[in-house]
Amino acid sequence: MKRSPIVAMINDIDEQELKYPIFYSCDWDSDDLKIYQRIKLKLRERGSDIRLLPSPHLYLPIDSFEHKSRWDYQKEFSGLKTEDYSNEERFLIQQLINNDQWIEEESNILKDLYSYNMVLITENKR
Repeated sequence: MKRSPIVAMINDIDEQELKYPIFYSCDWDSDDLKIYQRIKLKLRERGSDIRLLPSPHLYLPIDSFEHKSRWDYQKEFSGLKTEDYSNEERFLIQQLINNDQWIEEESNILKDLYSYNMVLITENKR
């Protein structure tokens, strides 16, 4: 399991800053989604929350780019906590697990990420 200094740093976030929405951008693979879950738990303990930053999807084979994270097919939903994800996120994660794929954070282009999320915000306001 990857260790993340981000999880430890959560205790240092000022209470005022926790009032703002927090989004998390990561690889959509087993290791990084487990880090997200630990961050989510720590933020809940502080009375806040975090959401995954949706991205346009570039699906990659799980064994690409010397990628080490693997889905755990012995456990339902790869051992991830379903309650930590929205319906859309659960659907996408299950697709990734079923197809032995992942989404690489670094393949997201910031401009495209912004445009994609602005479209989602606009659609949700309708």
